[in-house]
Amino acid sequence: MKTIFSKYPENIQIDSNYCLNERQMPLLSFICTDGNNETRVVGFCLIADESRDMMVLMFNMLKDNNPCTSHLSTVMVDKDMNEIEALKEVFPEVDIELCLFHVQKAFRLKINSLSCSNSDKDKLRSVITKCCYAATEEAYEAARAQIASIS
Repeated sequence: MKTIFSKYPENIQIDSNYCLNERQMPLLSFICTDGNNETRVVGFCLIADESRDMMVLMFNMLKDNNPCTSHLSTVMVDKDMNEIEALKEVFPEVDIELCLFHVQKAFRLKINSLSCSNSDKDKLRSVITKCCYAATEEAYEAARAQIASIS
């Protein structure tokens, strides 16, 4: 795993899985994409909790044990704010991107919980999809402006 990471250190994705072990400890997977555009696992970490301090400790261990992290430019994560804040502290020069799947899932759950008509929920889902796939900032802003017109 370390060899693969050293060959493709520019971008990694971090994914958390829950309830996979008898102690119910979160398992974090570190994943990169190789030269053939195939996903490669470059590390795993079982953590006691998902606190910011635990995340800082884990990211520092990743950094200390993998000199290739000096080439890291982008990290993709879900929406965990402790994880994002810890990444900013340990890797301040790295761009952090949110995983589209997790963003859409969060919006889907929020929209479904709203007390508005199904028609309005459908309109919101459509606008959020336009925002997520906007090719330009102008297209994003145009789609975002439509949210206010939905009752």
